[in-house]
Amino acid sequence: MGVETLFGYNSLPDIAQDLSCDLIRQSTKLEVSEAGAKAAAVIDVIVVAYGVAEKKPAPVVVNVNYPFIFSITATDYNIVLFAGAIYKI
Repeated sequence: MGVETLFGYNSLPDIAQDLSCDLIRQSTKLEVSEAGAKAAAVIDVIVVAYGVAEKKPAPVVVNVNYPFIFSITATDYNIVLFAGAIYKI
C-alpha cells in the first residue's frame, strides 16, 4: 500500500514538491450498550513542507548603562501587561 515510503523527505511528490508526512495518529472510540454499539475513528495526518528558510533579522542590541523602567503594553487596549525596573547596574 506504499506506507513504507510515506515517511521521509519529499515523500509526497504527487501532491507537491518538498512535502513530507511527519506523523499519522489515529483515535478510536467504541461504545457498547444493550441498545447496540457505536464506533467512531479519527485520523490526523501531519504534513511538513520543506523550503528555503527566511533570513533571520539581526538581533537588537540594548546597552543598559543607567537605571530605567519598562513595560509590556497591549496597545489595542492600552493595558499594561507587565512592568519592571532596572535600578542596579
